[in-house]
Amino acid sequence: MSYILALISMAGFIIAGVCAVFVLTRNPKERLSRIFFVFSSAVAFYCLSDFLLKITAFVLMARVYSAFALFFWPLILGSLLHFTLVLGKNKKILGRWLGYALIYFPVPLIFYLHAVQGVFFAGFEMSPPANIEILGKYYWVLLVYSNMFFIATLLFAWRAWRRAQEKKEKSQNALVLTGFVLAYAIVTFFEQLLPAFHGHPIIIVPFALLVIVLFFAYAVVRYEMLVVSPATVAQDILRTMPELLIVVDTKRRVILVNQIAMDVFGYSHEEFISLSCHDLYVNKGECEKIHKETTKKGYIKNCQTTILDKNRRPVPVNANISIVKDRFGGEIGRILVFRDISGEQKTIAELEKTRKRMLSILEDTTEARDMAKEGKVEIEKLYEDLKVVDQMKTEFLSMVSHELRTPLTPIKGYSAMLLAGGLGKLSSRQEQVIGVIEREGDHLLELINSILDISRITRGRTLDLIKEPISVKALFEDLVLVMRPQTEEKNINIEIDLPKDIPTIVGDLYKIRRVLTNLLGNAIKFTPEGGSIKLSGEIEGKQIRMCVKDNGIGVDKDKTEKIFDKFYQVDSSYTRKVGGLGLGLAIAQDIVEAHGGKIWVESEGVGRGARFCFTLPVAEEKKA
Repeated sequence: MSYILALISMAGFIIAGVCAVFVLTRNPKERLSRIFFVFSSAVAFYCLSDFLLKITAFVLMARVYSAFALFFWPLILGSLLHFTLVLGKNKKILGRWLGYALIYFPVPLIFYLHAVQGVFFAGFEMSPPANIEILGKYYWVLLVYSNMFFIATLLFAWRAWRRAQEKKEKSQNALVLTGFVLAYAIVTFFEQLLPAFHGHPIIIVPFALLVIVLFFAYAVVRYEMLVVSPATVAQDILRTMPELLIVVDTKRRVILVNQIAMDVFGYSHEEFISLSCHDLYVNKGECEKIHKETTKKGYIKNCQTTILDKNRRPVPVNANISIVKDRFGGEIGRILVFRDISGEQKTIAELEKTRKRMLSILEDTTEARDMAKEGKVEIEKLYEDLKVVDQMKTEFLSMVSHELRTPLTPIKGYSAMLLAGGLGKLSSRQEQVIGVIEREGDHLLELINSILDISRITRGRTLDLIKEPISVKALFEDLVLVMRPQTEEKNINIEIDLPKDIPTIVGDLYKIRRVLTNLLGNAIKFTPEGGSIKLSGEIEGKQIRMCVKDNGIGVDKDKTEKIFDKFYQVDSSYTRKVGGLGLGLAIAQDIVEAHGGKIWVESEGVGRGARFCFTLPVAEEKKA
């Protein structure tokens, strides 16, 4: 057994040393890589010191090796705790010098107490290769310190696992936590629990440390936890990009293709790799023309052409082609990026039909107007034609709004991916710019939804309501939580004022929430920094009156009735500054009236705030 433990210590020195160098050379600029290098190096030298301590035949050398081992031991614990703090993004602890002092100050202190004072070990029982250190009077202090650091490490590793959002990060942190738990269990059993049951302790710390190192090394190889390599980023981009990507070599044979291209063209990966460029184009002449133009310029942008799928059906695409060169300037292939425009062409064709139809109706309307002036047509005919034009306008707006959603979806998706760090770490400036893109995308989506709602209402379609009991208190508290980023940005205080016995209302939760979101959003927009907003509810017979009151810019008394009209905006520079189409209040009115309630605004004038109120029915109590 003694020989096995000595061999484990030597194996720990070799394996931990190799892992330390391996991780650091993969990405020396990564913070976690540097911390792991310190930890794994400390484990390597601790194992080496333990090995030499076991095999030496001289007491003096045993003291030297014991001192070295006890120098690296607190360094191992400190770097292990430091690693889990960084892994769990605990900036509050690591952002202060006191945190680093608590982590690494025990290293020189314990070395001094052991090497100079000799308080932890009283001597040695020399019988190589099973030399045993005789425990000193204050060994329990070292034991308590080690257990405290191990437990803290376990807690922070568990916290990092619980906080992980993405599946990959969750798996990485779970692997690290498993290594900690397994190592701590091994040490606790063999060195603490076993002696308590009249067994002999087995000093197996090098083996436990080797377990942690191996789990870390596997995490690096399996999940690339400590580095985001260019190859990984390239694979993620290739997998998630919405365009169809094909790479060909100098002989124009396909050597790389992404999944979306395989889905659109119907080929498997093996079938695609065996294709030539000539197999994709409608005719070889067009293929040669495009490639000659690419050779001449080095690239082609926005070239509309037609590609054949597996079933030889034409697929219209917008092509961007570039020549790929090596570092010596020699061509090694070409990148072909296609965007399927069949949907766009269909939309353009529909829009063209709509335009022609509208022109035809307008011509008929003009002719009818001229005939009416001459007394040859009745005014009812002209009115009906005008209604048709208005209907076509509404349909046109609805169709355009639906089409605008298509390019908006990838814009929002990629913005969220970039902010989440899916394509690499961003600088603060990049995060700020991409955040603006994401917010403006949300704003555009809100405008599109408002246009669609108005189009539906204009066509005479009633709102579909899914009625259910709604807790007013829970609804108010949820809205305040959702709006917190906007209120904190302007330092606006929101107060909720509800009676304790406020009853449950009945209605469509999504639509009522939208009414309150519009009213509360307007209040935040038009309330200056440091202002206040009050959300209140009162019982009025079989209805509940809910109000949103602010101390913002207010509304002219002569304009309070017009404010709920579609596309109406109060004429002021501040209103134009915050933007909007003037549809939010019109939609809110339609939703409230569909529930059988009413909505209105109260204001003492400009600069004196505003109070928007609406009523909704109370949920009827079921009789027993």
